[in-house]
Amino acid sequence: MPHHAASQLVHFFDQFGVSVPVSGTSDSPIGALDRDNLIVIGTGRTLSPFRQYLDRLDLKMNMLDEYVEDLKPVAGKTSLYKTQHQSAERLISPGVVAVLPADGSANRIVIVMAIYNTSALVSYLTSQDGQRDLENARSAAGKSPYFEALIMSEIDGSVPLKSSLVFYRPLSAASLP
Repeated sequence: MPHHAASQLVHFFDQFGVSVPVSGTSDSPIGALDRDNLIVIGTGRTLSPFRQYLDRLDLKMNMLDEYVEDLKPVAGKTSLYKTQHQSAERLISPGVVAVLPADGSANRIVIVMAIYNTSALVSYLTSQDGQRDLENARSAAGKSPYFEALIMSEIDGSVPLKSSLVFYRPLSAASLP
């Protein structure tokens, strides 16, 4: 887990009295899902230990070509969300946030995945705007506990400037392999 993003999430949950243990993806805490909910933060490469969960998503991240593909686009919408390099340091890049059921338990896995900067996604998720956007999208979609969302983040070097929700798709437990 990138340390800055993990620190942001730990601080965010601390405000609500929720203790969040932090470990790296190299520790592969996937076995903890039978005891706890799990939040994983990283890139398509660093989250490879969680491939069985990433494969359930209709949003597929291509690290080499720097895009996210939507395998089930809404009619008239694009299926590719590409990174846009505005300068050597400044870019707009897609990221994915998803909540899925854990295999064989009542727990959940939260996936926060970016091509470049996971801190931008975490900043968005822990902001009032991000929480409002996701709650509004969740309410409009029927309040399913599982979802995948595409978020575009503008980044200058390592500094997240702004992020916005592009779309939110509810997922039903029955439709997940």
